[in-house]
Amino acid sequence: MRAARPAVPGLVSAFFTYIGPTAEGAAPHDEIDFEFIGKDAGAVELNFFASGVGNHSKIVKLGFDATQTMADYAFEWLPDGIRWYVNGALVHEVTRIEGSPFPVTPGKIIISIWSGHGLDQWLGAFQYPGKPLAARYELIAYTKPGDPCQFPESIVCKLRK
Repeated sequence: MRAARPAVPGLVSAFFTYIGPTAEGAAPHDEIDFEFIGKDAGAVELNFFASGVGNHSKIVKLGFDATQTMADYAFEWLPDGIRWYVNGALVHEVTRIEGSPFPVTPGKIIISIWSGHGLDQWLGAFQYPGKPLAARYELIAYTKPGDPCQFPESIVCKLRK
């Protein structure tokens, strides 16, 4: 993935899992995020939501400009925790604590770029730069725990060896 460029405040490039409330209210809001905030192209914000409870955010400095470099991002979502990786290196881990919010509902993989009008305190004020904004995604895959890897370059599958 390469985050949207040009990097501008108020812009988010994202890769995440999501399941949210249905019209019938049947599904809880569970989510696991990689969010690239345009006001800091050298960092990624990692987060999760469980039954609508968020604020588990961690900002990780990347050591490179995510809008200029293709990089590999992955996470392992296991019954006992979540591990986030950048280019094969573990950058953040949370351990599931009994009685604390933790995502448990299968969701969909979503990629997006969006401007966060009204979220200025978090993202900065969005101002359209006058030219198209585009993020780039080359390969997205899901491997069920215990299943064989779908492709040899998979970060998580390399870690299993």
